[in-house]
Amino acid sequence: MSLFKLFSCCLPVQKSKRNTVLDSPNAAVSTVVVSPPTPKIQDVFLLDMPDLVMREILKNLDFLTFQKLRKVCFSLRKFIDFVKPDSNLKEILIEVRADLITGSVKGQQIKTIKHAYKEHDDECEMTINLHKGKVIEKNFIDVFADNFLWPLLENQKSPLDNLFLIEQNADELNMKVSQTPGKLLVPTFENVFDCSMKVLESTGRILQVECLKISVLGQDQLMKMLRYVDLKFLKRLEVYRLAETESRVYNEYILDLDILENCEKLEKLCVESFYLSSSFSLFTHIPVLRVNMQIIYCEEVIQFQEVSQFDLCNSFNSNIYRH
Repeated sequence: MSLFKLFSCCLPVQKSKRNTVLDSPNAAVSTVVVSPPTPKIQDVFLLDMPDLVMREILKNLDFLTFQKLRKVCFSLRKFIDFVKPDSNLKEILIEVRADLITGSVKGQQIKTIKHAYKEHDDECEMTINLHKGKVIEKNFIDVFADNFLWPLLENQKSPLDNLFLIEQNADELNMKVSQTPGKLLVPTFENVFDCSMKVLESTGRILQVECLKISVLGQDQLMKMLRYVDLKFLKRLEVYRLAETESRVYNEYILDLDILENCEKLEKLCVESFYLSSSFSLFTHIPVLRVNMQIIYCEEVIQFQEVSQFDLCNSFNSNIYRH
């Protein structure tokens, strides 16, 4: 629904001032008629409508309209934040690099919208759909959290098709935007990750996501994320180790994924740059696997072959599976 239609339905309609006496065919020409005083039209505000009507209106609005309404006045923003209407989004994609955060959203009623938050000295240059950037006197991570992260995740109640929180691939970067010299990725990503966890914790509910793709430093971050995801609803999980410049100890490259034991709907599991310490038998019900196991037994491989129609002989003759 457009903002014009939304507000036009709330505007008062002024009645005609035409006198019905003068319209009568029997009225004398010389008759002097004193018109009654025109009733004073009161200002009608959107929030003066019943609460139930307001909530029904909000159910039919998209995420962009919510964002525009929140900027109209303090009262509307306070009401929307109190009601927390569903954002009705299907995809949320967050990509992070050392000095840039990009967020893309897509819903049933809206096409893909891309936000970019670029570090600009001690300020933030915010761009929406590649339009001219707006400089805000605030840290770029804080601007991203206030303008993108909180409104999205806090009000997302319907199931998501895709939720990505990943490191931005260097090959996909716009080469016109130069990287800040000496700026490290890990501190920026950790701040964005912590902000995301605070938002999810504040909602008091878990997200229903079909496909979750996430970059992490290790076990702790992954477990924090999975705590806010409905694992019984999850169908695809992809986990990638965050690239970093500093050396780390070997045990930080090991993940324990016993938490996925009862994920009956899981159809794909991809874990890269980590070794799994869990038993392979926990994953044999998953048709599509791309993992590195610390220990694996022949019985488990045979069990996986029976479940996934895995061609064991041809696979071990391939360099891809030999490792």
